[in-house]
Amino acid sequence: MPRKVEKKNKKNESKIKSTQENKPPKFRFVCQKCGTCCQSEDIIISIPDLTRWVVDNTIYRVMHLLKIIGEEGSYKIILKKDDDGYCNLYHSDNKLCTIYETRPLICRSFPLCYDGEKYKLKSKTCVGLEKDGMTKDQLKNIRDDAFEEYIAFRQINQVLPVLYGLIFTKLIEDSQEFMQKISDSENVKDLGDLADKEENQKESK
Repeated sequence: MPRKVEKKNKKNESKIKSTQENKPPKFRFVCQKCGTCCQSEDIIISIPDLTRWVVDNTIYRVMHLLKIIGEEGSYKIILKKDDDGYCNLYHSDNKLCTIYETRPLICRSFPLCYDGEKYKLKSKTCVGLEKDGMTKDQLKNIRDDAFEEYIAFRQINQVLPVLYGLIFTKLIEDSQEFMQKISDSENVKDLGDLADKEENQKESK
């Protein structure tokens, strides 16, 4: 390759590299602690969240705040909200989650999500968007959390309906067994009353 051409190619490569380095990242975000994300959507809980909370004992702080919503085949576990519509774990004074270090995946990845092919925004109106200050590590972490959230929600969508069905079936079986015991007990009582009645009749004769 002629030297002039080689020199020109290197110059172009250097120019492209410089342009890429100076180009602002597509996703820029710094949380402004406004609390909007703690109010605007359901905080859906994944199996990894529950597993992590069992291990670090957070489960005892959140158990009473969990509930199942949805219809058959599309059940979800969510965190209950207060009367103002905020997640019950949101602290209005310091504007942070009271379990911030172990908060749910859906919160850790906000406002980013992954749809199986690419990363997207969950909210285009989040006030933290287009704010400078996000580090490469923070970007990597939020992308990793968004990917893990995608996998976790696919998992819970498959597992939760099965678990719910098994639990519901068990409750029905236990209820039927309990009712049968009551019925048997009442039959025994009836037989006992009948025997007492016959004995009294014999004595009266």
